Amino acid sequence: MAKPVAKPVAKPIKILYLAGWGRSGSTLLARILAQAEGCVHLGELRTLWIDGFQAKSTCGCGQLLRQCGVWQDIFQRGFAGATPLDPVAFNHLRQTHEPRTAQLWHHLLRPATKAQFRAQSQPYLQVLRQLYGAIADLYPGATIVDDSLHPGYGYLLSLVPEFEVTVVHLVRDGRACAYSWAKRQKKGLGSYSLRDSALGWNLRNLAVEGLGRDPDLRYRRLRYEDWIQQPQAAIADLLQFAHIAADPHACFVEPHAVRLGISHSVFGNANRTETGVIPLQLDHAWQQHLGRRDTLLVTALTAPLLWRYGY
Repeated sequence: MAKPVAKPVAKPIKILYLAGWGRSGSTLLARILAQAEGCVHLGELRTLWIDGFQAKSTCGCGQLLRQCGVWQDIFQRGFAGATPLDPVAFNHLRQTHEPRTAQLWHHLLRPATKAQFRAQSQPYLQVLRQLYGAIADLYPGATIVDDSLHPGYGYLLSLVPEFEVTVVHLVRDGRACAYSWAKRQKKGLGSYSLRDSALGWNLRNLAVEGLGRDPDLRYRRLRYEDWIQQPQAAIADLLQFAHIAADPHACFVEPHAVRLGISHSVFGNANRTETGVIPLQLDHAWQQHLGRRDTLLVTALTAPLLWRYGY
C-alpha cells in the first residue's frame, strides 16, 4: 500500500507595501526596489479598478493599459475563471470593504474584530487573491512592491492568509508635501490646499503608524529625506528587512544615480514612465518657495508629528 505523501505547503505571496501621504517619493522608491532581482512593481494596485480602465489610462510602458501584453496576461491568469474581470463591480467592492481611517483604528484597537471583518470582506479579498495570485503566477517567487499608500488597503491585504505583507511607512516633511500638492493645484491638476494637505498628512501618517500595531504585518518607517541622501544604504536595508536576497546596488550607476528600465505600472507619479539614468536628489524647493505665512500655517498644523519624525 502506498504511503500518503504530504501535499507541499504553498509559499505565501510576499508583498512589500509602501504606505504614507502622497508626494513622498513613493513611485521612485518603488521603481528602484523593483530593479532588484526577485522584485516586481506594477504600480499602485489599489487604483487599478479606479483608474486603470479609463479610456485613456496608460501603463508605465506607454501603451494603453488594456492593450499592454503584461496586463493582458495578468487578467487572463487571474480572471478567466469563476470571477470574471469586472472593474466597476470590483471598485464597488473596494469602496464597500476598504476601511476608512476611523474604522481602521476601530479594528486596530480591537484585534478581536479582525476575524469578523475578514469574513465580511471575503468578496473583495477574493478579488485581491486573484489579482496578486495572477501576478505571482506570472513572476514566480517575486516580491510584489505595491505603492498604493493607503493604510486601509494595506490592512485589507493583511486579511488574506496567503499574503505575507511588509509595510514601509514612507514619511516626508509635511511642509514639503503641502508645497508639492499646492504646486500641482496651480497647474490645474488634482490636488489639496495647504490646509487640507497638512491635515491629510497628519491623519494618514497616524493611520499608517497604526498598521505597526497589527501582528500580521511587519512594519518599518523610512524618511524620504534619509533614503534620497543615502540611497544605497537605504535600499540594502529595506531588502534585508523584507527578506529579499538580491544585490541592492544592481541598478546604481553612481552613488546618487540609478538606471531604471521600462515599468508596467498602473497610476503613480509622472516619473513612472522615465527610463535610463535617473539622478537622485533631495527636493527641498519648499524651503525657498513656500512663503513665510504658509510655512507657519503648515508647521502649526503638523508640529506634533514633525517633531515625532525628527523634523
